[in-house]
Amino acid sequence: MSCGSDQQAELKKKIIAKQADEFTEYHIYSMLAKRQKNEHNKAVLQEISQEEKRHCEIWQEVTCTQVKPRRLKILIYSLLERIFGFTFAIKIMERGEDSAGCE
Repeated sequence: MSCGSDQQAELKKKIIAKQADEFTEYHIYSMLAKRQKNEHNKAVLQEISQEEKRHCEIWQEVTCTQVKPRRLKILIYSLLERIFGFTFAIKIMERGEDSAGCE
């Protein structure tokens, strides 16, 4: 087995993980949008959720793999939103996305 194929396998694994993150975030933003009473916030969250879905679809074209959302992560953000409010949950999500880009 060559080094190149090991590197390609590792790269594909990372891309599939990113694809799963995008799909999970799509579900989280959709869930948050459904719970929003403020129409402006609801529209913004729906727009973000659709953007996350498009990102997932782009990665899916690259990987030729369908992923499942991370249900535990969705549950955690659902609980955070219910306990601490939607602004807190969004800030925690964004903090996670910022740190993910620094790998």
